[in-house]
Amino acid sequence: WIDCHAKDRLDEIIDRGEGNFSEDYAKYVPGRIFAHFFGLDRDSEEQHIVMEAAERMLAWDDPRMALGRDALTTHAEEAERIQEIALAQAEKRKKEPEDDLMSWVVNAEFEGQKLEDWEIAAFFSLLGSAANDTTRHSIAHAVRLFSQHPDQKALLVQDLEGRVGMAAEEVIRYCTPVMHF
Repeated sequence: WIDCHAKDRLDEIIDRGEGNFSEDYAKYVPGRIFAHFFGLDRDSEEQHIVMEAAERMLAWDDPRMALGRDALTTHAEEAERIQEIALAQAEKRKKEPEDDLMSWVVNAEFEGQKLEDWEIAAFFSLLGSAANDTTRHSIAHAVRLFSQHPDQKALLVQDLEGRVGMAAEEVIRYCTPVMHF
C-alpha cells in the first residue's frame, strides 16, 4: 500500500516534468500516508490541513511555519488542528469502521475500556512527529547520502531487495532525523 502511494507520487512529479525532491516527495509522501492513518480521502481539504499542521507543529522555529507566533503557540495551535480532524474522524469511524488505523484505535479495547477522546486526539497529534517528520527527513537524507556516495548507491542497487533494509537502518544511524533522542 505504501509502495503504491510512493510510486503514485513519483508518477505525479514525472508527469509535471520537474520538482523539488524535498518538498514534492520527501515531505509529501509521509504526509499523505500520515493523513491516510486518519482515514482521510486523498487530496481532500482535511488531508491538506493535517499535512500542513504536522509540518508546522514541529517547525515552530522556522518563521515561514510559525506565522508570527511564538514556539509554544505554534506547536499548540497546529496540534489542535490535527486533533480536531482526528476527533471528527473518530466519530465517523465509531459509527462506520473501515480498514484504517483510526477505526482500529477508536474500536480497540483493553480490559473492557476504550480510549477516551482526548487520548485519541493526543495519539494522532503524536503521530505528526513520530511518523511524519522523521520519515521525511530520513528520505531526504538518503537521497543526499547516495548522491554523495555513488559507490554505496551502486552497491545497494546490485541487490536492492537484500540490502534496502540495512541501507535504511544505516541512513537513520548516520543522519538520525531526531537528534534530541
